Amino acid sequence: MILKLMNSRTSFRRRGLPSELADDGDDSDPESPMSSTDDEKKPLGPPPGRHLHKRKSFIPGVDDERKDGVTPQDQTAEAINFFGNERTPAALIAGSALSIMYAFPLQKSDASDIAFIKRLYLLLATCAFLNGLIAVYTSSLAITRLLAKVHNPISRDALVMMLRETPIYYLGARAHFLTSLLCFVAALTLRMWAEYSEQTPRFARALVCLCGACLAYQLALYNMTLVHFHSFFHLWYCYLRCLFEHTFTRKPKVGKSAGFSGLLALVLIAIAMVDLLHIGTYYTKEGVATVMNATLLADNVPTGS
Repeated sequence: MILKLMNSRTSFRRRGLPSELADDGDDSDPESPMSSTDDEKKPLGPPPGRHLHKRKSFIPGVDDERKDGVTPQDQTAEAINFFGNERTPAALIAGSALSIMYAFPLQKSDASDIAFIKRLYLLLATCAFLNGLIAVYTSSLAITRLLAKVHNPISRDALVMMLRETPIYYLGARAHFLTSLLCFVAALTLRMWAEYSEQTPRFARALVCLCGACLAYQLALYNMTLVHFHSFFHLWYCYLRCLFEHTFTRKPKVGKSAGFSGLLALVLIAIAMVDLLHIGTYYTKEGVATVMNATLLADNVPTGS
């Protein structure tokens, strides 16, 4: 009778019945999932976002643990400030690029070289506007994602946390902002050459050299201050690799798949690249023909003239 009573108490605990049906003695079943000892030893689960970085990151230095005495802490506030500061200059570049996009209209009477320069100028201005717009949009999405608290905020610095938890947002904001800035300066360089090369070629060449020096110094300064990347092009490589993972992987390491919208964007970019390649081939042939005609005219000119 006593054995049956003890077995019934044990079965009550296994079924999750109220504790009033059992006594308060020390005869709790050690194998029971409802025992207090197991509840104390049972972990609360991984912190939010821990599942996001089980695999090793392809970005150098993200998974390395430095022993420099820096105490890991919550980096969410600093990450939000970074994306907020990145969004403001990107919006300025996008607005400036939009203002110069239609300031150099195409005309049928343009010479072949001027028509090519105008089209290249319009392409660079459009790229500057679109990249700046994507940088603003990406920064806004990153701030919203960080405010949702679905990531692991503990890290030794904010950069490592962003590259580990939100790599698509950090890489996108940086790559598109820097590209918009470079395209904007390159567009202004072409505009100066097209406007002043006929009247004052020496002055136009000086302006073009100054703008080219600005572009080269921007790339050099960025490459000198890099931490987790080798160069500006390595930044784009990591970003494109992350985009490829989100587009062609059903379950990417961080976030969700891009789905049909990502595939549609790739198809539209491919169509644009084909058209641009066709236009570039046409103007290349025109330029080669112009150079050959100029060479033939120079050979037919008499020596004494």
